[in-house]
Amino acid sequence: MKRFLRLTLISTFAGLFSIGMANAATFDYAAIADAPPGEMGGQPLIHSDGGITVEARGYLSGAPTAAYLDSGSAGMGVCSTGLTGTLQCVSPSDDNVTSDETLELTFNKIVTIDSIAFADSVHGTAGLVGGVLALTIDGSPILGGMSLDPADWGLFAGLTGTVFEFSYVDTQFYLEAITVSAVPLPPALLLFGAALAGLGWIGRRRKQS
Repeated sequence: MKRFLRLTLISTFAGLFSIGMANAATFDYAAIADAPPGEMGGQPLIHSDGGITVEARGYLSGAPTAAYLDSGSAGMGVCSTGLTGTLQCVSPSDDNVTSDETLELTFNKIVTIDSIAFADSVHGTAGLVGGVLALTIDGSPILGGMSLDPADWGLFAGLTGTVFEFSYVDTQFYLEAITVSAVPLPPALLLFGAALAGLGWIGRRRKQS
């Protein structure tokens, strides 16, 4: 029994430690769209990596439509003209984030953006220079928006939340890729978990005696 309790405590502490550490995940939407099953739309489109899951959704003027993976080194956009039976966008040109559209990413845990990349309407980056998008995190808008200029992508690093809404302002764009890290649990919460494990061990000892 003592060996069982010892193993239980070890596994509990190991679990708490792993939860407290930050997990990283990369969602390369351009690469995903270029690999089987390829270009497609959905509401939501769900992907997982490194223990982090993200759901992508599209909106037109606030109404649900479809998130869309566009192939050809593009990435994730929005299709608001509807999907065919094979999940292709009815209008082939309606596959990025454009006027009145929003691309929403919802993560299964609190994350911090490590890096991000966008593509313009012709799957390059030149058209992004001077462009701006609106960004709302967990319902709070970033005042003034965020620059789409590749030279400014580093400004996204460190932004933290669960729900990220990327909306059109003046430039069509795709979300090409995003890398995030899960926010580790606070030390106080880990100590609380360890204390619970200790109380459980004490309770077992009392029952035995």
